[in-house]
Amino acid sequence: MKKILLLAVQVIYAFLLILLISGLPILFQNMKPDFAGYFEYIQQVVLKLIYFNNDTFWGMSPIFPTVVERTADSLILLILAILIGFVLSFFASSAAVLFMKDKGVWLKRLIFGAEAIPDIFIITVLQAVVIMIYKKTDVLIVRVASLGDDKSYFLPLVCLVIPASVFLMKIMIHAFEEEYGKRYVELARSIGTAPLRLLWLHIVRNTVHRFMIASKTLIWSLLASLLIIEYVFNYPGVLSFLLTYRSPEVFLVSVSLLFLPFFLLYQSYFMFAPSLIKGEKDG
Repeated sequence: MKKILLLAVQVIYAFLLILLISGLPILFQNMKPDFAGYFEYIQQVVLKLIYFNNDTFWGMSPIFPTVVERTADSLILLILAILIGFVLSFFASSAAVLFMKDKGVWLKRLIFGAEAIPDIFIITVLQAVVIMIYKKTDVLIVRVASLGDDKSYFLPLVCLVIPASVFLMKIMIHAFEEEYGKRYVELARSIGTAPLRLLWLHIVRNTVHRFMIASKTLIWSLLASLLIIEYVFNYPGVLSFLLTYRSPEVFLVSVSLLFLPFFLLYQSYFMFAPSLIKGEKDG
């Protein structure tokens, strides 16, 4: 119960921090600090939240459900990319450590080179391939951009899956190799534990904590990529919505809906995950 209350307090603090950040454009308006305007904005927003009115909160139009739908579209794309990237990188990393140990150096160089490829290059190449196929066959295999209610899902997803897979594969190979150097692995091998059983039941379990920590960096990186992807593909996500409507109120609601679920997930993990998974020792 104490941990749940602490978690609730942390979520409230995180929301208050987003509220304070949302007013920074007002604080530094006209290239000089305007503390009176900043605190007036904070006061007004707090009152708007207490006496919430969907029609007047933003001023231009009702903020709900538009911002919720936009955030859902972005989160679906982001979460799908992470899940698909995890599955692809897991099987590729497992194959690498089990069957390609003698080619580990070359594989790491390949991953390092793939990481250096800019997002915009991947986007441009994929769009060019689709357009080229369309010109040759008169068949549009996938949409190259969203138009109205016809959303382009496939190409934006692929553009996120590629960097997610490369990043996760780098982390997994490094983590697996570290675990293979530990004594319990030598002991398991000496008693005849099958390589696949050793990898999936022992090594993977002991690297969960490292994946969770690394995934925070991955999410921030993918959010930066998602901003470019939403703009280039005209994808109706929350980041393109923020770019179009640069209002402090829109920033407050959009970032809260986008950031707080991940904040809650990670804080819950660090609070409630068993110490064994996190590599800690009780007492």
